[in-house]
Amino acid sequence: HRGNLPDHPALVDREGQRWLADRAMAPGAAWGAVGGNTTGREATLPIADAVRPEVYRSERFGDFAYEFALPAGTYAVRATRFRRTVQS
Repeated sequence: HRGNLPDHPALVDREGQRWLADRAMAPGAAWGAVGGNTTGREATLPIADAVRPEVYRSERFGDFAYEFALPAGTYAVRATRFRRTVQS
């Protein structure tokens, strides 16, 4: 799954890749976030990623992880891209 961050519905980017909205892990769910908080970003925030800028309009922050309910087995996991949108 590709997960975009909170406050965005599932979307298809310009490359045709489908992104799912971030969600908290719930009983019986296939995947979700555990912990952390979410916040949105204003539409005027400049985002360098021209292919899928909507993905970075909000973020999950703090101490969190993602869980995936999968059958026993061996899985290959690709690195996930995270961006910090807070200016400090």
